[in-house]
Amino acid sequence: MSKKILLGSILGAVILLGTCKNLSAQEVKKTKTGETKIINEQDAMNIALKNAPQWNTKKIELKRRGNSPVYEVELIKDEKEKDFRIDAVTGEILRYESDGERKNSIEDVDIDISFEEAVKIAMDASKTGEFRKVELESKKGTLYYEVKISDKAKMKEYKIDAKNGKILAIKVENR
Repeated sequence: MSKKILLGSILGAVILLGTCKNLSAQEVKKTKTGETKIINEQDAMNIALKNAPQWNTKKIELKRRGNSPVYEVELIKDEKEKDFRIDAVTGEILRYESDGERKNSIEDVDIDISFEEAVKIAMDASKTGEFRKVELESKKGTLYYEVKISDKAKMKEYKIDAKNGKILAIKVENR
């Protein structure tokens, strides 16, 4: 009987070790293959708009909270603002805030270039880097997107005309 118990214990240990070895191999494989896949800015915007239909997007920004990537999405309507924090991996809404009145908001604007198109224009011009932020701005009657792209050495900021997609200005800062 003690041989059966000993054999069962050994078999159990082998199965347990094999399972642990597979889990470790999966973890190593994940780190060897590179970065965690995240949703894009259009998906983050759609998640926020699904929860606030009839609102307009003002800003989308990719940030890190601890080790986790998150999108901060700001929506506006009738001088009011809603802010969403969305997990960039799962698409889950982590936080939602609704503010009262807001001054200097951009309302009922007629634009021809979407947030996604503005990001693509900036990414194409940048050639390297990762999306960080896009925000619709207005200055002296001109609507433009401010798109920030970062790489290891620089932060690039593009101002893109919201009507025609033309790059109005580029600012590059060393990091």
